[in-house]
Amino acid sequence: MNRFPNLNDYTKMNSMIMKLNMNINTSVAAIYAMMLLLVACSQERTLFPTEKTDRVPLSVFTSFKADVTTRATAQPLPEGSSIGVFLIADANYTPQSNVKYTCQPDDEWTSETSVCVGGARAGLCAYYPFGKVTFSADIQTQTTLKNQAYTEDADWWYAKDNAAVTVTNLSPEIEFLLEKPYSQLSLEMIRNGRYPLQCKITNVRIELENGESMVDQGTFDIKDGSLQNTTDVTSYSYPTSGPMHDTGLGVGEAARDTTCNYLFVPQTLASGLKLTLTIDEREFSVIVPQADLGELIAGKRHVVRLDIRGGIPINIVEVTTKEWQSTSLDGGDATTIKDTTEIIIDGGKVGTEDWASDPTENGSGAL
Repeated sequence: MNRFPNLNDYTKMNSMIMKLNMNINTSVAAIYAMMLLLVACSQERTLFPTEKTDRVPLSVFTSFKADVTTRATAQPLPEGSSIGVFLIADANYTPQSNVKYTCQPDDEWTSETSVCVGGARAGLCAYYPFGKVTFSADIQTQTTLKNQAYTEDADWWYAKDNAAVTVTNLSPEIEFLLEKPYSQLSLEMIRNGRYPLQCKITNVRIELENGESMVDQGTFDIKDGSLQNTTDVTSYSYPTSGPMHDTGLGVGEAARDTTCNYLFVPQTLASGLKLTLTIDEREFSVIVPQADLGELIAGKRHVVRLDIRGGIPINIVEVTTKEWQSTSLDGGDATTIKDTTEIIIDGGKVGTEDWASDPTENGSGAL
C-alpha cells in the first residue's frame, strides 16, 4: 500500500486551492466596492437608508385628479410637462421650494436638484405648470387668487399635501393629484333670429341680485388648499374690447359660438347672480336664480347659456355645471373641457325669466 499521494493528487489539490483563493478575492473585491459606494453616498442622501437621518431622492408621479362622477382613473400629464415641488418645513425638514420636475418618456419624472426625504414623514405639495404661479416670499406655498377674465396665463393646477400618504426614505414615492384652485363661470350667448340689431356686446357686469358683496380675492395655500385674508367687491365689469375681444363680441345667429369665460374664487353665492350686458350700446340684465347656481365650486365650469332676442332681450336657456379639466397646458389649449354634464337643471330650461317693463321690478328689466 502506497502511503504517499501521487503527483495527480497534488495537482488536483493545488487547483482547488487556487479556485478557492479566486472566489475569496472576488468576494472581497465585491465587498470593498460596496463599501466604497456607501462611503461615497453621504449620510444626507444614501441609496441604502438604514437610519432615520438617511436621505434619499423623492420619486415623483403626477396626474390630473380623477373626478368620481366623470372619470374612473386619473389622467397622466403629457411628456415634457413640468411641475414645481415643495418640501414643507417642519421639525424634521428644512423646506425646499419650487423644485422643478419634468416628465420624461414612460412617465418618468426627473429633476436636476432632487427633493430628499428622511426617516420622518415628509409633507409635500406641488403645482403645474412650473413657473406660472407667483408665490409669497414669506410663506412660499402661498399665492393670491383673484376674480378675473379667463386667460391661459391665469389657469393652473395644484396638489395639496395628502395626510393619508406617508413618504419617507423607506417609501419615497409620491403621486401628486392635480386639481384646479379656481371656479370658472362661462357665459355662452346665442343671437336669436328675432333680435333685429347687430348684437355687439361691449361689456359684461357681474354682481349679486341683492347687492351684497362677493369674495374678490384671497390668499391661497397649495399646502392644504385653504383660503384666507379675503377681500370683497360689489360688482365686476369686464369690457369685451380688452384683451379677450378686440372689437367687442359679435354674437352669431343660431349658433353658440360666443363665450365669455371668467375665473372666480370659489364661494357660496348669497343670492341670485345678476348679469348685465351692454348690447348695441344699451344695457340689459337677467338674473340667474340662486336655486340654479348657488355656489361657485373649485374645479367646476358653470355654464350659463343666454338667448339674446327681440321683445325679451335676454332669456336664460340653460344652467349647467361641468367638470373643468384640461390636459394640454404648456402650450396647448387651456380651455378644453370634458363634454360630460354633471348637473342639468329642469331639462335644460332653467330659470327662464321674462323682462319686466319696469327696470326695478323683480330686479331685472331694460336699464
